[in-house]
Amino acid sequence: MSTDGTEDSPAGKRRRGSNNIAAPRSNRPRRKCDVLLSAVRRPEIETVRETVAFVQVLESLGAVDYKLLKSISVELIEDGLPRDQVWRGDHLLVTTRDNTFQDANDSMKLTNESGTFDLDGELTVNRLGFGAMRLCGEGIIGPPEDEQYAKDVAQQAVDLGVDFIDTADSYGPGVSERLLGEAIDTSDVTIATKAGLLRNSDGEWLSHADPDYIRNQVLVSRDRLGVDSIDLYQLHSPDPDTPFEDSVTAFAELKDEGFIDHVGLSNVSVDQLEAAREHVEIASVQNQYNVLNRDHEDVLEACEEYGIGFIPYFPIAAGSISGVDAIHEIADAHDATIYQIALAWLLEHSDVMLPIPGTGSLEHLEENVAAASISLSNEEYSRLTELDD
Repeated sequence: MSTDGTEDSPAGKRRRGSNNIAAPRSNRPRRKCDVLLSAVRRPEIETVRETVAFVQVLESLGAVDYKLLKSISVELIEDGLPRDQVWRGDHLLVTTRDNTFQDANDSMKLTNESGTFDLDGELTVNRLGFGAMRLCGEGIIGPPEDEQYAKDVAQQAVDLGVDFIDTADSYGPGVSERLLGEAIDTSDVTIATKAGLLRNSDGEWLSHADPDYIRNQVLVSRDRLGVDSIDLYQLHSPDPDTPFEDSVTAFAELKDEGFIDHVGLSNVSVDQLEAAREHVEIASVQNQYNVLNRDHEDVLEACEEYGIGFIPYFPIAAGSISGVDAIHEIADAHDATIYQIALAWLLEHSDVMLPIPGTGSLEHLEENVAAASISLSNEEYSRLTELDD
């Protein structure tokens, strides 16, 4: 089906949920950007303040959409204008003589247009979320070099309409949860954290899903995040040294006791999902999945059958898709990055898909959110679907 419900989709295509409110922004010809840039670079416009103010006038007249506006700002920065005097987050800025800034385009803010999904049928989140693992230092160990910048990234995600944020006690360890608790009002968003893996200084991920450990970690995570109960608590990975049912039962008991609101799983098979559902209602499953790696398609299909959210980690297949011609061609057609196309395909592929692209960069964050507005044609969707290894 197409987004308006007509039967025009290729066989096997899953349509985005009907509550996806995104209306794709128009893709204007790049030559229009060149025309506007020529105007911005007029000889009589000599100062930063006058240059940016001129772009503001164009924008107020409807001459510039978001994508063009960003392209112009990039060009201006390449011309030598300081980035923070041209662009901050998704806002065009007008400088004043004392170097304070004013938001000049409230009406054109980038927003999360991914539609919504109801976890456990009751907790509504925007489908495109944010993965907070990359807020940590190198190797996901210790704090980042600039903690304030990491906090700015988290807050910007919320400002862009991201209300579903994924983290884990092992990210840092503890750093990602702490930064989120310090950076944002966690009552404004749904926080999904995890327990069941350890992270040591050698960079190893070690399974540890003993019930007593889980019970300890939920208290630690609540404190770091500054919440009374955790919105979505996920078993990070089955532990070969602990019976799977014992780990799941610990999560079920924590839910009954009010420490957590919803239970999720990660790195599980269909059989493990079925076994867990015998003990507690499962709101989500987080497995590796992307346009080039669909080893867990059977788990996705089970989630679709049961109305369970499917959270694909490694969603943009960074490092794997750069040599794929089809993705580059489709990206060029949308004036987008290949990673934006990978995200757009995920959102198109299944109604229960909840991508959580992670980044420690404001620029990449904005690109990820903008991907939700990309509408793939049936032909483009089919080409990408055929890429499965």
